[in-house]
Amino acid sequence: MSSSAQSLKKSPSAACLARSVADTLAEEPTLEAVTFDAAGQKMSLATLGRTDVEQLTQKLTGKIQSAHNAQSKHNCSLLSGQSECSACEAPLSPAE
Repeated sequence: MSSSAQSLKKSPSAACLARSVADTLAEEPTLEAVTFDAAGQKMSLATLGRTDVEQLTQKLTGKIQSAHNAQSKHNCSLLSGQSECSACEAPLSPAE
């Protein structure tokens, strides 16, 4: 089993960009918002108070890379610039 497949079994959010960002928002109280520009391949962070922006950027970049590298039947459509994620293997529910 590949390491990507193993990490997906351990954490289903590893392949989901939206859940990865939500997890990071929950873990990091100073992180207020994250925006992506898929075309420009840019990420912007909004923080409140003193924080290590470089560390947050590295953490989110790692999660984005994990989601991008995850091998599944339906890769994350958010990573390809789509505005919704109904085509992925584990789409968000309407409540999410």
